[in-house]
Amino acid sequence: MFVNVLANMVVIFLDIYVVWRMRYSGTNRKSIIEDRNLFILAQTITGICLLAFSFTVDGVRFDFRGVLFAYSMVYLGKEITFPTIVLVAISRFFFGDLTVSVVGLGVLLVFILVNMRFFQRIQERFSTLVQMWFLAVLTIVLYMPLALLKIDNAWPILR
Repeated sequence: MFVNVLANMVVIFLDIYVVWRMRYSGTNRKSIIEDRNLFILAQTITGICLLAFSFTVDGVRFDFRGVLFAYSMVYLGKEITFPTIVLVAISRFFFGDLTVSVVGLGVLLVFILVNMRFFQRIQERFSTLVQMWFLAVLTIVLYMPLALLKIDNAWPILR
């Protein structure tokens, strides 16, 4: 489990490095919109790698996709993040339980709808750290009911 957490952290840090190198390499700054497909591909591959290095506790899969989505939303924007979320959610079907994948896709669509509604307001009022914190907590809150349904005996955890 420790190795998988460490692998997730390395994948996230590697993604941050690659994105910043792609965006700010050399003397000319690249526009995100011009290289939209390349950024979507990079973020999707990162999400799939996070799924590959996920770990399971009591039948619930844990990984750092929420951190990836929060980072991507704050620094790359919704034009990159929303297609990435959908592509990673679709690729989730190849990693296990069909029911959980369908419900997870629904949860991520709710995540997208909430972000479309409220993230603009949060972006105008708060710093990037608060924005990332809000998105990470939102991901945890949306996935918590799914995790509790998957765990057989959740009562000792809730106490």
